[in-house]
Amino acid sequence: MNRSIISKFCVSLLLLTHASMIFGEGRNNKTKEPVIIPIPDLMAKKAALLDQIESIDENDKSLPNIVLIFVDDPGYADIGVYGSKTIPTPHIDALAKRGIRFTDAYVTAATCSPSRAGLMSGNYQQRFGFEFNTSGAAETHRKSRGLRPSTITMADVLQRTGYATGMFGKWHLGTRKYFHPLNRGFDEFYGFLAGAHSFFEVKDQPVYQSIMRGHKLISEPEYLTDAIARETINFINRKKEQPFFAYVTFNAVHTPIEATEKYQKRFPYEKTEAQQDYNAMTSALDDAVGAVVWALQKNDILENTLIVFLNDNGGPIYTGRQNWQKEKPIQRPLAHLIYFPLSMLLLYSNSGYAPLGWC
Repeated sequence: MNRSIISKFCVSLLLLTHASMIFGEGRNNKTKEPVIIPIPDLMAKKAALLDQIESIDENDKSLPNIVLIFVDDPGYADIGVYGSKTIPTPHIDALAKRGIRFTDAYVTAATCSPSRAGLMSGNYQQRFGFEFNTSGAAETHRKSRGLRPSTITMADVLQRTGYATGMFGKWHLGTRKYFHPLNRGFDEFYGFLAGAHSFFEVKDQPVYQSIMRGHKLISEPEYLTDAIARETINFINRKKEQPFFAYVTFNAVHTPIEATEKYQKRFPYEKTEAQQDYNAMTSALDDAVGAVVWALQKNDILENTLIVFLNDNGGPIYTGRQNWQKEKPIQRPLAHLIYFPLSMLLLYSNSGYAPLGWC
């Protein structure tokens, strides 16, 4: 890989890391409760920073694709490679076997929305007032809460660099139009904006709780985990000739605990329906991950793709109605699992760059 391209990419990532510290709070205090809205001066500063990013050559086949799989609420030991004896997860385990497994790694928040804000912004959530989960979908929408529009996201940087960018699944960073993924660096979006959704078709939902393709509300009859994998695979098939970034945010195994009969039948020995459904949801998630990896392999681009498997916060521990930052919900060994082909590691090493990174 050309060193100048790597250097430009590093500069872009550094812009992402520092941008949120440059901007102010971005809130409107005219109302009794703060409402997050676009602030023209801050949006102009954001645009000026993004304008400094130089584009890559979209025809450069050595540029790695990036597939970031962000799952929702699996417990510490509910994946085979991390000790599960009751829920087989052969596809995720295969990624761990061929990649790198981080056994003492942490995400930056113990709840869904702040963890996603930290991931997308590259900053601790406390730097821009996002250390707590957003409220219910209706209240979040009414009070216009989300990741402030002036914050530069990972997708903003990759899109400006020249990557095709797609997001598939749960957003949970705001439901207003200016929070929408298509306004946060993504070329394509399929999924839902709120923090939770049924895994089965639900009709007549408010816009902020509906399944969307782009800005259009759609009906989705397929089990949602399978549908998210399907949309990701379609994106991979269409974008295989250029560098792409796929942000794949399965809402499994977040509530509601719902599973199809196909996967329930894999766990006939469970004594409770809830445990059977949870195991089935995890098994469906594993199959979906396997389907995405197979799409990369079928298109002969697996060996040029960085796959990162993350968990947003782990299984919750509730005290009353609070989700406290105790050891188990924060510690995420399974949240840091990276598949990076050896040939790419050697390429960077031979070019004088450290393995597992451009910087």
